[in-house]
Amino acid sequence: MRERFSGKRFGIYSAIAISIAFLLILHYLTTPDKHTWHNIYTELHYIPLLIAAVAFGTRGALVTYATILLLYLPVLFSGTAGSPVELLNKVIHLSFSGVFSTLIGYLVQRERHTRKQAEEAKYLAGVGQAAASIVHDLKNPLIVASGFAQRIQAGKGNPGSNIQPVIESLSDMQRIVSDVLDVTRKPVPDLREQDLNKMVEAACGCCNPKAKDKGVELWVNALPEPTMLAMDHAMMKRSLINLIDNAVDASASGQTVTVSIVRCKNSSSVTIQDYGPGIDSETMAHLFTPFHSNKTSGTGLGMAISRKFIEAQAGQIRVDSRMNIGTTITVTFAQQK
Repeated sequence: MRERFSGKRFGIYSAIAISIAFLLILHYLTTPDKHTWHNIYTELHYIPLLIAAVAFGTRGALVTYATILLLYLPVLFSGTAGSPVELLNKVIHLSFSGVFSTLIGYLVQRERHTRKQAEEAKYLAGVGQAAASIVHDLKNPLIVASGFAQRIQAGKGNPGSNIQPVIESLSDMQRIVSDVLDVTRKPVPDLREQDLNKMVEAACGCCNPKAKDKGVELWVNALPEPTMLAMDHAMMKRSLINLIDNAVDASASGQTVTVSIVRCKNSSSVTIQDYGPGIDSETMAHLFTPFHSNKTSGTGLGMAISRKFIEAQAGQIRVDSRMNIGTTITVTFAQQK
């Protein structure tokens, strides 16, 4: 990255130096009495000045202007300007070009500084949001584990029944930490040919207890014949669980979540459809943004991790939602020959 940046700077330096040298050569090759041509060359001095101002800000504009001034003054007083009045006009014009390019450099430099501050503020806000989300989600299982650990230490209650909530809370904390790690590192899938039908049924089996507790019916429309695809078992199962779990969360008691497998000529897809309230435009815009969630619990990493895992397996994910009608999530993989 540093070598590429240095090469770019060298290219800009070269362009400025070549343009200044080229214009200076034109001045010397043109006879002093060709005032019109010399005026045109003088106007062209704006090219290296503007390049320097835009590329390097105020300092670049000042250094380039000083270089042009030192090289051009001998030409200016060699008779190319014509009459004393024309000479004065050229001096004023040359001064104006310096002021103009310096002002442009200052404005460019200020805009870059403002943009950098905005990016830093956005980054810090994102870090703060992520930290707050992680702390919030770790706090609840930590309180539970601490409470039951204190009961065990005080000899209160049945140690066997007290230890189970501690184990479950520690498991929840481990899952949160794993989610954070998964969203920050590049996934490396272990692709093996597997049946998509069995993968979907396994994921639905994991989500079914939660659906039953909420009074949501989970329907699975699998294909009668195997649908073999190269997938990473753990990544694909976890992605489907995240997506189905979200659909269950969005559904009210008595509603249905339908998970279907569709095979076309060149692709195979899994669709997850719910009939919940739908997703508004603001939430949709940040649907795959890590740590962004409208839920009261959870880190807001499920959708980001799911997309990351699916795309790592050369798949695609699409979300279609209509307010007060429901949401359909489609995960598509190219059909392997």
